[in-house]
Amino acid sequence: MLLLKRWWLRLSFLALVLVPGAAVSLYYAVLASPVYVSTAQFAVRGISEASASFLSITSVLGSSAQSYDSYIITEYIRSNQMIRDVAQNGIDLREFYSRPDIDAMERIDPDMPLEYFTAYWSRKVEVSFNSTTGNIVLRVRAFSAEDAQTIAEAVLSASQVLVTRLSANAREQLIAAAQQEVNNSEQRLTEVRRDLAAFRDQQQVVDVEQIGQVEQTVISELERQLSELQIRRGSISSSLSADSPTLRVLDQQIASVTAQLEERRGRVGAGTSSDQPASDDPRLSSVVNEFRELTLSQEYAETAYTRALGSLETALIDARKQDRYFAIFEEPHRPEVPTEPRRLFLVLLFIAGFSIVWGIVVMIIAAIREHSV
Repeated sequence: MLLLKRWWLRLSFLALVLVPGAAVSLYYAVLASPVYVSTAQFAVRGISEASASFLSITSVLGSSAQSYDSYIITEYIRSNQMIRDVAQNGIDLREFYSRPDIDAMERIDPDMPLEYFTAYWSRKVEVSFNSTTGNIVLRVRAFSAEDAQTIAEAVLSASQVLVTRLSANAREQLIAAAQQEVNNSEQRLTEVRRDLAAFRDQQQVVDVEQIGQVEQTVISELERQLSELQIRRGSISSSLSADSPTLRVLDQQIASVTAQLEERRGRVGAGTSSDQPASDDPRLSSVVNEFRELTLSQEYAETAYTRALGSLETALIDARKQDRYFAIFEEPHRPEVPTEPRRLFLVLLFIAGFSIVWGIVVMIIAAIREHSV
């Protein structure tokens, strides 16, 4: 029984530890392709809004606009959109990982679907963002030094194009909204000025309010003349007969001034109450009201246009702050030696894992036997 137990332990150790460990050792020692890693460091920078922004809370917490853009870049590099953008520039990343000299465990089909290759690509690229310094570290793994450098350069080029496009879109959207407001205000001001010019042409006047003041002056003068004539007639009517030539002349003058006064007053207003229809002829009061409405509309349109111009100027200033630039301070280098895979470490790691699995299996079987006895 003891010999059987020893034989079973040796056989299980051989099957679960030694054979898989030997296979893993053979793979990493002979078959595994060397992996070259090309490293680059860059950052997304923008115009500083204030000298004190470095000590601001947003800077300390890493929540500035540059940080948001940096997070976008890190996600973009891992995405299939970046793979498509690089392909449009004539570089198909799948070609670098489907070469015949790559071992079968790592080699892919050159026609692998993009969705599957994206998962494979995420294991070959490493992007880390330091929210404190704002720096992004890019590491690209490939199976030759030239391929690693070429892929890293292509990734940086596509990322730089993305940063430029995002910056341009932010500026265009900010300016477009303000420019549209200026165009609308300018159109409204042009329409109001055209209506006011047409009104002046129709009335053949420049300032209706001045005409109203002139009419009021004339009416006041006629009222004064009428009052003087009436006073004069009243003072001499007691001493003259009713058919006296002097009284007839005064009566004619009073009638003439009264007619002129009524005519002038008729120009100013119809003299009707609000519930009575006014005359079809345009009165000075309605003309003045219409002129004032047009003038107020013009003033409002001019104010709105001035504010829109100010908003556009502010938008232009803010748009300059939206500028982002791609700062590369460590160009992708050509690796001199392969740094992966870490063969001895991986072999020992696998053997340790196989040993743990073997130990668990042995304990489970031993426990089952004890309970079955």
